[in-house]
Amino acid sequence: MQRVWLLSGIIVMLVAPGAWAAIGQAQGFEIGAINALWGPGIGSAEGSHQVMIGQEQRTAASNWSGGVQKETGVFVQTAALNGPGSGQIRQNAGAQGGQSQATGTCWQPGTTQGQQMGVGFTTRITMPCGSGAAAGTQSFVGGQTHTLLTPTSMSTESQVLGVTQYTAVVGGPHGSPAVSNSVAVDLSQGQLAGRAQLPIWDP
Repeated sequence: MQRVWLLSGIIVMLVAPGAWAAIGQAQGFEIGAINALWGPGIGSAEGSHQVMIGQEQRTAASNWSGGVQKETGVFVQTAALNGPGSGQIRQNAGAQGGQSQATGTCWQPGTTQGQQMGVGFTTRITMPCGSGAAAGTQSFVGGQTHTLLTPTSMSTESQVLGVTQYTAVVGGPHGSPAVSNSVAVDLSQGQLAGRAQLPIWDP
């Protein structure tokens, strides 16, 4: 039965090449990172992460329907710890995003698009005893864009997100400084378009 249905669909497309076929596509990404440094005594430690993402999709159908969407981002996480104290650094980071788009059909026209992008950073530094220094930085810069074209409409969306977090501590011989830093940002948007329905005339 499935082969018969596929064959029927091909025949319809050949007989009526102007038929508006539904199209859709989606993409997404997710980044998670942890950076932890600790240790008493004289010495130093460093840690870092660097991530770059990039995606692009294109789709097309009969009767001049098509869509394209792209998303890119750069994530950087660094931390450094210097003795002679007993300092600790812990960084947690998460970044995610996704977007999708779809069209209707000739009998159910319309378009829909949506985007989402979010970032969450936390950093905690403690210097419980003795001298020392510690610093950490986390940042993310990303963007999304997509455009959808149908025989009767065109829609486009884009958004950009940039977040940077910096934390630093310098300890003295009789001090025990500590700092905790967190930030969270989330962006989302969507749009929906449909064909206007004309009133029915009933004489």
